[in-house]
Amino acid sequence: DVVVLAGDIHAGVKGITWARKHFCLSPVIYVPGNHEYYGEDLLEHLEVLRREGRKRGVDVLEGDALVLGNVRFLGATLWTDYALYGDGPAVTRAVYAACRGMEDFQVILKGDRAFHPND
Repeated sequence: DVVVLAGDIHAGVKGITWARKHFCLSPVIYVPGNHEYYGEDLLEHLEVLRREGRKRGVDVLEGDALVLGNVRFLGATLWTDYALYGDGPAVTRAVYAACRGMEDFQVILKGDRAFHPND
């Protein structure tokens, strides 16, 4: 058995701690969602999540893979595809709406600025 936790478990590293506590006898794969990054710098916090995962024996996947037995697990945060309805003006409108209406772009940082849909 393998436990796969696919995002938005808890902000910060609390989800990793919770996962190890509740699934102590099973391998745990943890794929961060957008909420894990709330109030944090995106790139710095990914390293914090990976470090906490190693410390607790939880595999954190973000843009990478893990092989357990004969099964390969791929993990990546599912960010929105703003080009879903085509390029050009549709993307511009979607990005504008996301910046105004999605909390991610108010509370997640990337370096010294707010995370942006074009990131």
